[in-house]
Amino acid sequence: MYGSGMYGGAATQKGQWASVGPAAWSTSGNASMSSKGWTKGKVVAPKAGPSIVAPKAVGAVRPPAMQVGAIRPVWSAAPTKAKAAGVSAPLVPGRLAPGTQALAPGPMAGKMGKVVAPKAAVMPVMPMIGGIAVPPGGSLKRKLKDAPEVCWDFVKKGSCIRGDSCKWSHEAHRDEFDLASAPATKKQKTNSGAAAPKQGSGIKGRTDEDRAKAKEDYAVWRDERITFGTDTNGANASSLDWWYAQVCLVCLAECDLAIYQGHRKSHRHLARYKEVGGASLLPGVLRPEPNLVLPLQPPNMDKWLSVSGFTSGGSILALGEQDYSFSLSIAQKQMAATQQVRLVATSYLAAHDPSEPEVHVRDDGLRSTYSRKSLPSMEGALDKNIQEIQYLGGTVLHSVDATDLLGTLYTQKPDALYDIIVFPFPRASLRRGVDPSNPRLIRNFFRSVQQSLVLNPGGVIELVLLRSQYGAWDIACMGLEAGFKLLRHTALPENFYQSREMSGKTWTPKDAEIYVFGQV
Repeated sequence: MYGSGMYGGAATQKGQWASVGPAAWSTSGNASMSSKGWTKGKVVAPKAGPSIVAPKAVGAVRPPAMQVGAIRPVWSAAPTKAKAAGVSAPLVPGRLAPGTQALAPGPMAGKMGKVVAPKAAVMPVMPMIGGIAVPPGGSLKRKLKDAPEVCWDFVKKGSCIRGDSCKWSHEAHRDEFDLASAPATKKQKTNSGAAAPKQGSGIKGRTDEDRAKAKEDYAVWRDERITFGTDTNGANASSLDWWYAQVCLVCLAECDLAIYQGHRKSHRHLARYKEVGGASLLPGVLRPEPNLVLPLQPPNMDKWLSVSGFTSGGSILALGEQDYSFSLSIAQKQMAATQQVRLVATSYLAAHDPSEPEVHVRDDGLRSTYSRKSLPSMEGALDKNIQEIQYLGGTVLHSVDATDLLGTLYTQKPDALYDIIVFPFPRASLRRGVDPSNPRLIRNFFRSVQQSLVLNPGGVIELVLLRSQYGAWDIACMGLEAGFKLLRHTALPENFYQSREMSGKTWTPKDAEIYVFGQV
């Protein structure tokens, strides 16, 4: 039977032949072959070709294997081999029964009066991935298109802007996939037609030089916090101790807290941890819990004023203003409660310059590199709010850097001390997603307050942030390193002020709170 690889048939008689091929059997007729085919008195198997001519006895019955519906043999000779053997007929594959696999026949030999069946070819054992056989020379890595459960952004970039809300898995790593087969992205071109500078991965608009500089900063953070070669058995490879300011200090990979949960179990991280011989925190270095324990409370104005201390009569320094509406609201509350205003309101940007265009950017690539030198007018809101603050008795300053209070604040208002230093919605850039420059800003801000000595003994530092930013930016650790710990927090009431981006564009914060830090 052909289905099992065996040949059947009667003995031959002189001058009578049957043509056997992968396409069909012929029932009668003489056949002529080349010198490489069959010869009279001796059966010679062709070296390569689509058909075999076998002798047929008078009255022979077609073998059962070739009855209607039977499995026909399928030959795997390539067209190039068939051509080399002098066979011009095309190779037509036979019909296979469902579930059967065609095997290429091995060398054949024949003797007068019988046909010798070819030995079954030995098929190599192929590795399986996801139930699919990988051919010799093929990649053992999966393709992204075959992994619908995996977050492609996380595999390609090492990060995902969706964070906890991402519905795809962050457990996989790029080493598990064949990314070379992924479609290449089109090169961006400048107006001159030349290729644009190569961008760093993870954050749009960042060049390789920016990325290299960031790595240098991350290496400094690593050396300040951990030492290698102290956990050779890898017991603490997945510890939270190695995550700091949206960076894995073992791999120097950028990842917020949600992404780190998957990263610390990845092959890349575990291999790197083993390579350096494990790690441990340096003496005196602490790793506080990044997330808050208490659930978000509904906003309440009275509680807001009580927790913030804005109406307690103390001196207040406000940083990072845009249209000064936050400081104006404080000044109004101070005046209503104590009949005086003790407030210095400052902006990082310079005073408004009418010659600088006001542009509201929405594209992620443009947002990542957006910058201004002066405050936008914000349709007249800036000037109006500044005048009201000054009318109430407050002080307005510009070009004050929260990370360099000694060099930018003290030079404009020397010898001033404050009971409250508040920084509403600090942000290093308009970039979305993972961006360690934001935790870096908070880190440097806390240290600047500590070094400048502008905070009265018993004074507090206050940050207004989204609840999600508190954990994602590692705020607790940024404060603790500089000697500050979280004392209390409460929700931001609606309509307390008009929040704005650096460009002056308005936005509405959701689930925002004020976090009050005191000296340890």
